[in-house]
Amino acid sequence: MEPPENILVDIAGGEGQHREFKARLDNPERIAGEIVAFANSEGGTLNVGVDDQGHVCGVDDADKAFQMLTNICRDRCIPAISPVIQQQTIRGKEVVVLTILPALNQFKPYRTAGGRFYIRSGKDKKDATGRELVRIAQAAGELHYDESPVIGASLQHFSIQDFEKYHVRQFGMSLDEHLGQSGLELPDLLRNLRLVYELEGELVLTVAGVLVFGTAPQQFLPQSRVSAVAFACPDEDSGILDRREMTGPSVADRGDPNVFRAEYPSSCPRTWFLPGRYSVIRPKSLGRSGGECNCAPGLQPERLTDSGVCLYGSY
Repeated sequence: MEPPENILVDIAGGEGQHREFKARLDNPERIAGEIVAFANSEGGTLNVGVDDQGHVCGVDDADKAFQMLTNICRDRCIPAISPVIQQQTIRGKEVVVLTILPALNQFKPYRTAGGRFYIRSGKDKKDATGRELVRIAQAAGELHYDESPVIGASLQHFSIQDFEKYHVRQFGMSLDEHLGQSGLELPDLLRNLRLVYELEGELVLTVAGVLVFGTAPQQFLPQSRVSAVAFACPDEDSGILDRREMTGPSVADRGDPNVFRAEYPSSCPRTWFLPGRYSVIRPKSLGRSGGECNCAPGLQPERLTDSGVCLYGSY
């Protein structure tokens, strides 16, 4: 949970591309528009109980505001949006902070129940043009290798324990807490993260779901494995210091980017590879900004730090 002092610093920055203030929740469709705009753009934060000038005015009933935001994300945003919501007491007043993380909301484009497709433009939202909608849909609609369904791999082959551990590390809250806040069911969240795919009315695991959180990945993808690689310096053309091959279950648990931390300095970038013809696996929030990764021709490079992660898949 974000500490109050950090929220105050954020509020002091004023409204902008990734920040919106609302003194009260008086129009569900308008609030849905703000949320949709963040989801169709780069994410952002909606601070409820803060007026347009950045003054903390508070809300009368934080629990009611919390529930209303949950309902708006579930019922007035199409597809349903998965938020992170927290209540805080700031200067003696209750404030509710809703955060939209791109990693949790990848079914773009989103629209309001009223049929409006919004995007964020500076400190305001605006209706997306037809060209902008096409661009958003194209960016979100590419079927990468990691999102391909794996026939026969169902939710019973998914390690919920490993996923729960990852969820706490990545998002700072338990899986149950997040599901309770968002009002989503577990399959909906896994679908948003592209870990499952609906095929002929049945949910099957994707390649990413099998390889990262699968209980028996080699049963379904015997030709695939995950390699952890430590490079000599930030430039990955500099040569490889070490490589660890990982097969079997619990790759998400055993194959974390700290695998070489004891042997090599933190300046050595680490990455995960699936050998073969390479197609970028977009690991959602697993990667972070830092040095660029050299990809196969035509692929968008992921970015990583000394503890970042970049996944590649083999066909």
